[in-house]
Amino acid sequence: MALSNDSPPSIGEKESIIPILEAIDRYERGQFVPGGGLLKFYISELEHQELEEKLSENLFFQAKISRDFFPSERLFIIRRPTPIHECFLVKPFPGVVTEAAYSQDGKRLPHLADAYILDSNLDVRVLLAFDIQYKKNKASVSVWRPHAVPQDGEEAWITASETQVFREDNGEPNLDPRAGLRVNLRDFVSVELCETFENLEGSVFISCATLCTFLNQAEAKIDVKPRPRRKLVSRAPAPEEELNTDDERDMVRAKKHAEEKADRSRSFFQSSSLSMSEEG
Repeated sequence: MALSNDSPPSIGEKESIIPILEAIDRYERGQFVPGGGLLKFYISELEHQELEEKLSENLFFQAKISRDFFPSERLFIIRRPTPIHECFLVKPFPGVVTEAAYSQDGKRLPHLADAYILDSNLDVRVLLAFDIQYKKNKASVSVWRPHAVPQDGEEAWITASETQVFREDNGEPNLDPRAGLRVNLRDFVSVELCETFENLEGSVFISCATLCTFLNQAEAKIDVKPRPRRKLVSRAPAPEEELNTDDERDMVRAKKHAEEKADRSRSFFQSSSLSMSEEG
């Protein structure tokens, strides 16, 4: 048998992200992760890019893990979900959900309303959907609610909306004083809580002028051109000096263990390839 031309798996830069991947896997499995709610790792920009690419299709990581990366310090931080993350009073869903749609996404709003409201068995009471046209001034907000309709002698539920244009084609707000976004206090809580409290008859009203101001400010932030990038020289990080907790030292030991395991895998690969060559 001829000697294989395959080389051992590349483990160089990947070694430093192994503890991160292991921590995220434990989070996803609901297992204990040393370090409490905040974990620190020291990785390069290239390793950070590799990590994000590797986890780009991991829905749990994208939706549940908050993270920050500071290139100058080569510091990567992840924060795990707290026990009260996405917990709501009485029901597992919020009463009001907000969505922003751009261009073609606006056509998906009816389907989103069905998904949020009907699929939650009406626990989601209202969908506030902002339809913002790409490269156009006109913007509107629609309020989606469940409505009962007769069907085959029974009561069936559908979603319907009321739409209000709050910024006109000329970029100016809708001047109708009665126009705007109105949400009832009851929309924010469950039916059970509505029965408990008797003073939930009020509402929250936001005028078109205020909505227009909020949108203009958000768009202005997006349109700001970044300053030219300067050449900046930061102090080199000293990871060992930063590791001042037992939990962080546990992560270092886990990293060393992963490196030793990788070395053993490389040795096994090399010896296996040599044995196969001698047999050939």
